[in-house]
Amino acid sequence: MKTIIIFLFLFTNWIISNAQDTIRLYMNNDYVQTDISDATIIREAILNDDFYIFIDKTISGKMINYSEFKSLEPRIEHGLSVHYKRPDVLYSKGYYADGQLSGIWYYYRDNIVIDSVDYSLASSYDRTKDCQLEPNSIKSKKSAKKEPILTLVDNYLLENFILPARVRTKSEYFEV
Repeated sequence: MKTIIIFLFLFTNWIISNAQDTIRLYMNNDYVQTDISDATIIREAILNDDFYIFIDKTISGKMINYSEFKSLEPRIEHGLSVHYKRPDVLYSKGYYADGQLSGIWYYYRDNIVIDSVDYSLASSYDRTKDCQLEPNSIKSKKSAKKEPILTLVDNYLLENFILPARVRTKSEYFEV
């Protein structure tokens, strides 16, 4: 009997010490909180001590974003982040450390890895090392009309250039 009471006491203390709060918010497409009847997005905010997790899903349950934060004011990403281009279609997956991209990030097209970037190398890169340019020496050519080749380049970049995503509070599912 004593063993059962001790076990229940320890188990209760473990449950209390590992407690987390989950808040469910219903939002429209602009990430503005709304009634459940008008909602298109569900955000689950999990609060555990000083650690926060946001999970955004469509009202039907398809994933949009998963992000971990160490602070919300100011917002500092810290931990795993998974972003989706469209619901349930992966865009990027990687880790943040103190708000900075960290380690290897993977980028996807149609849920297949198409690229990876090691952001741990970026922190050791000195942008000013061996730089010979003077700020006034850079000249730009301004064109009165957009050249057709620039339109092609713009389209190519939109289709093939990838950037890290971050959780948004308005408009798109993530910001790039």
